[in-house]
Amino acid sequence: MIKLIVRASLLAAMLMAVTAVANATSVTYSTQGCFGAACVPINTPTLTSGTATLTFTGVNPATTVTTPTNISLGLFSWSGTGTGNFGPINFTLQITQTNPAAPATQVTTTLQGTVDINGPSSTVTVTFGGTTLTLSGITYTIPSNVVQIAQPGLITSIQANITSVPEPTSMLLFGTGLIGAAGAVKRRFKK
Repeated sequence: MIKLIVRASLLAAMLMAVTAVANATSVTYSTQGCFGAACVPINTPTLTSGTATLTFTGVNPATTVTTPTNISLGLFSWSGTGTGNFGPINFTLQITQTNPAAPATQVTTTLQGTVDINGPSSTVTVTFGGTTLTLSGITYTIPSNVVQIAQPGLITSIQANITSVPEPTSMLLFGTGLIGAAGAVKRRFKK
């Protein structure tokens, strides 16, 4: 009986390992951003108010990673003294991904947010409208919808966790394997 339980557990562990390997996907992505309404994303847009300049540097050229992993979607840097207030100003983050399946195709989506600079407290706050988006089976998750740059001179990265969404075929294969393992266990118990 113990042998049977150990064998069933080992089989289930092997099936999960195969599924995990199947879900590891290579992804090539790049990002750009822009400030203002109806803006066109470019690699290094700047926003200036008084003596403060906020710059966003996207991920360009494209970077290839294997999911699941943590990535940077770009960097905010703030220079100047930051006196005075302005905002909220629209900010658009554009993510372009090359689909891993052949033939390679590119898909693009945007994440909308706003930028506020409060000079007296020397803070820049970037607030996104959402924290999760999916592009062709790859999910990008930002830990928080608020990115804070505490003071001039600091560089802040927008971090995201990317994972691949299990394909229906992989899930069907995994489920079929579990049903087969359950049937084998049941037959053993009947004997």
